[in-house]
Amino acid sequence: MNLVVATSKRSNKKESNMVEKIISGGQTGADQAGLEAAYQLGLQTGGTAPPKFMTEDGPRVFLLTTYNLIEGGYDPKIYPRRTVENVKNSDGTLWFGKSNSPSGKLTINTAMELGKYLLVITNPSNTMNTHLISAWLTIHNIKVLNVAGNRESKSPGIYDTVLTLLKEALTPPMKIPLTAPDSLPDKVAQLGYVFSDPPEVENCPHMLYLDVAYLPPYSNVVIDKP
Repeated sequence: MNLVVATSKRSNKKESNMVEKIISGGQTGADQAGLEAAYQLGLQTGGTAPPKFMTEDGPRVFLLTTYNLIEGGYDPKIYPRRTVENVKNSDGTLWFGKSNSPSGKLTINTAMELGKYLLVITNPSNTMNTHLISAWLTIHNIKVLNVAGNRESKSPGIYDTVLTLLKEALTPPMKIPLTAPDSLPDKVAQLGYVFSDPPEVENCPHMLYLDVAYLPPYSNVVIDKP
């Protein structure tokens, strides 16, 4: 039995994981992992970096321009402006790691305000994330993907985890093999996720939140039985 997540009722786009470009703000950790995954897969890279191409390791002009990032405009707080720009310039954002940081909150709030697709994965090491990311990308026909998340110093090892995860998620096939029970919440609970309906559901119908998770209410889920 395969779990197939069908296209949103609000979209007639073809179900195909065809990400063409990955962008990020270039910070250490999840940001740079997204760029490197795209590079290794032969996808386009880009995004808006902070002024002077700043990271927690200092300016990284050569590294980030190699990934085709551009320098953002003046920002007295260094990072917020490029965070907003990258959410705005993508079809959807993947956030990896704890989301209660200032950057995490800004990313989520910006996606909500702009009505952008958003997938928050608080536990990137969960082995089922590969299938869930692939399904999410397929459902919403994400072409330009913004990858953001915790920096390496805040979440040691997140670069390697996200790099491996994205390379697997962006490689077909994209069926999700599961075996009972029949309801999606039970299936997701079986994978170690928790379904809930947070208040933001009405304000951000495009948001799919995993590890405290819900699917948008307008999405269809069907069971494909052999």
